[in-house]
Amino acid sequence: MKLGPGDVLRYDARYRVLICRECQYAIQKNAIQSHLLRHKIYRGERRALLAAIAELDIVDPDDVPLPPSVSPPIDGISIVAGYRCLVSGCGHLCASSKRMKSHHSESHGQGNLPDFDSLAQEVKLQTFFRGNKLRYFEVTPLPTRSSAINAGNHAQKAREREQGNHTDQTVHDDEESVRAPGSHVLTPDLETLRYFYHFTTETSSTLPSMDNPNNSQNYWTGQIIPLALQHQYIMSGLLAISACHLATSEQASSASTVHRERSAQFSLQLFSAWEKSKHNLSMPNHIEKTRMQLACILECLCWAYPEFGLDVSAAKGTELVSIIETMREFGCRLVSSHTAPQRILGSLAISTSLSLENSVVSCPTDKRLDELHDLPSRMAEVLGKPKSVHDVLVTLDAISVLSKCCELAYSSDEMHVAWQSMVAWPAMVPEHFHNMVSGHSTPALVVVAHWVAFLVQRVEDCECWFLDGAADKMLRVIRNQVVNSQDGPEILRLFP
Repeated sequence: MKLGPGDVLRYDARYRVLICRECQYAIQKNAIQSHLLRHKIYRGERRALLAAIAELDIVDPDDVPLPPSVSPPIDGISIVAGYRCLVSGCGHLCASSKRMKSHHSESHGQGNLPDFDSLAQEVKLQTFFRGNKLRYFEVTPLPTRSSAINAGNHAQKAREREQGNHTDQTVHDDEESVRAPGSHVLTPDLETLRYFYHFTTETSSTLPSMDNPNNSQNYWTGQIIPLALQHQYIMSGLLAISACHLATSEQASSASTVHRERSAQFSLQLFSAWEKSKHNLSMPNHIEKTRMQLACILECLCWAYPEFGLDVSAAKGTELVSIIETMREFGCRLVSSHTAPQRILGSLAISTSLSLENSVVSCPTDKRLDELHDLPSRMAEVLGKPKSVHDVLVTLDAISVLSKCCELAYSSDEMHVAWQSMVAWPAMVPEHFHNMVSGHSTPALVVVAHWVAFLVQRVEDCECWFLDGAADKMLRVIRNQVVNSQDGPEILRLFP
């Protein structure tokens, strides 16, 4: 049964869930009204729709049965690539090879696996709900007509080779023709199309939106992809991120190396093309905003996966100050380029308030807020009398803003909420504080360490794949800067 304007909702009677076809997940029963508001369904139309929905049998997330693995995908629910554990009697499902390796280590005592493929199988996954109600189940996509034709062609060629109709030399010549310089074979273009297709179907749903955090995939496919089709460097940025996404999801296979190399090439194309055009004074603001957003995600990837060899040197480099500055630009543009940084958090609170239906705070913030509340007195105890009253006031302001951002970040289990809370903090702190960070001011570095531990780590915990492991690396960089100072060991007591 389809409901709502444009059939935005779909009721699946088999599983007794109400699916938002636009967001591509099921809506919890107690969050339907706020979800309709998110899609700008107001007053009379909303009341009539709620009345119709009230007649449906919708169960709580914990009561929804999961389909068997041989089932076709549930219509309206996004499909993600993942892994199934092959250990006898297990069958655990994960969305990344890294999490599957952690599962093998924690549940089966198998760390540093020499042959990952023998203990995990690539599968297609879906989940009815997100956030703290996420439960993956395996699905078997129905073969398309083109895949059936391709399979038939491969089978026919295999039979011909077995019958001796193709010699090994002929096959070798065919392979060489694909790779020959100047060849008219379309393989290179098809490779690019593969990354583009992967971005539109999978990667786009994993990235945070510059605008509405509740509509991320539509933002990337509806707003950014049209720009990429007009501007080569934007397309290069999308392809670089898509190749990275494939590399992380196929880390256990030899294909990962190819994806890494291609992501580095696409990244270089992005920044090389941007260097040539950045002096264009007539560059539209939305183009610069998009370029900066791509650069921010790629710089996060530099921290998370330094082995990928991404080239962001044409932008800002990969030091701590650089990524903070990049996130600061990102945060300042969340609402508009004309919005004062001090208003960002309020705007975020409004834009994210309708996304909390799948959210029960997954980890209490009281401990973190208490730690931030006590931080000024602890810093005074360890660091002694401050040299500058202005530095003290600016540092207190940064701590206060961090507390507000933490409250927002932990109000939802949605990655988009955590991401926008994280980038809002550097956008809201005073310019003088950024100067303190650049000058390796110890109080400023201590506050940044809390931002990393509380907000960057929060984004990681919400399964942000392109920041995976970045928080630990950033904290190590900050600790190394502090340890080199005279009071290093004492200062480390202030770290979270």
